[in-house]
Amino acid sequence: MPKVSVCIPSYNHAPFVTATIRSVQAQTFQDFEIVVTDDGSQDNSTDLIAALNEPRLSLKRFPVNRGACAAMNDTIRRSQGEYLAILNSDDCFLPHKLERQVAFLDTHPDVGAVFAYSNFMDENGALIAADTTYLGHIFEVPNCSQNEWLRYFFFVGNCLCHPAILIRRGCYEQVGLYDERLAQLPDFDMWIRLVASFPIHIVAEPLINFRVLANGRNMSGLRADSLIRHEWESTLVLRHYLSISTEMFAKVFALELASLGLDAREDRRAVLGRVCLATNNPKLQRFAMQILHDALPAQGDGSRLAADISHAAYIQATGKKDVHNTLGKFRIASLEQRLRDAGVGSQTTPVP
Repeated sequence: MPKVSVCIPSYNHAPFVTATIRSVQAQTFQDFEIVVTDDGSQDNSTDLIAALNEPRLSLKRFPVNRGACAAMNDTIRRSQGEYLAILNSDDCFLPHKLERQVAFLDTHPDVGAVFAYSNFMDENGALIAADTTYLGHIFEVPNCSQNEWLRYFFFVGNCLCHPAILIRRGCYEQVGLYDERLAQLPDFDMWIRLVASFPIHIVAEPLINFRVLANGRNMSGLRADSLIRHEWESTLVLRHYLSISTEMFAKVFALELASLGLDAREDRRAVLGRVCLATNNPKLQRFAMQILHDALPAQGDGSRLAADISHAAYIQATGKKDVHNTLGKFRIASLEQRLRDAGVGSQTTPVP
């Protein structure tokens, strides 16, 4: 049985997948298998992978495209290693990646997963400055305790590099695999579940080369579909905070609980809803409306529930917190109508 399984979901990366797999073959740590699931590629990716004749490589082809998470989960299910490394089919490991991270997990049995910083490269494999990419220095964060990570995730967002991870098999067995309903934030969803149960660590040096594709073609790239989907998924993943332990919840939100006079032992939806409503973050306020709606019964007796939430207080909040920017959209629509009424922008408008 190999020590490490390198899990590679692959899709339409024929120009890059050979370099990706060769970066694994070139590792200073060699006790590994490579598990590839091709997600119905329409190029010659699978031919290139098979042509490498790597005896430690297992390749499976999906007949149709099922999504990155489906391919990822398939590689994990087929893997056999004690530790699992995730690698996108267009990224590359640096030579000491597995050696450094295996050594860390071997000597820190309490840590569930270890991450690292990342270099960035263009489509030709040339290194590029982080400041020139849409990700910038997002992955260069210091190590934190579990509750500090969870607080950062909740109020700031993701900061962990997915293809830089080495994780114990037991972590996936305990927290589950990737949610195949998600496309933009399945890794972030996983980090929340992971850190709620296990400490993690970041090696403060680049151990991978993350490829930045032109025209926003990375799944996380700045495109209309990815931005819209990110907004939708960003509140879905926060629902995991409704199920973390009371002790952990009290640590993560200690400042807010104290300032609002809330008790972490009360109804989690009501307490977290109050915390979110007290912020100026529309995403968190929108999340608050969702969970408060779920917390309140369809018919009540006029009494207040946990965290001083009542039907009347909730309804008042829904009219004050403009979580969908309705007024902004109304102002824009009203302005556009006034411009149309004035003939501005019309082809028949005379030029002064």
